[in-house]
Amino acid sequence: MGGYGKHYQVGPSKSWGDAGRLNVRDFQRSDKQLSGDADGYPGPLTWFVLFS
Repeated sequence: MGGYGKHYQVGPSKSWGDAGRLNVRDFQRSDKQLSGDADGYPGPLTWFVLFS
């Protein structure tokens, strides 16, 4: 998720936490398809948009 990592203090880790959720939320807010449901939890549409 290039450019969507500002909430990490050191970088991503194997465990899911607030920093990861906030970074996913920022990504969701940046995309028109996802912005209406920007909750920070990657569902099927978030994964699809992320990898397309």
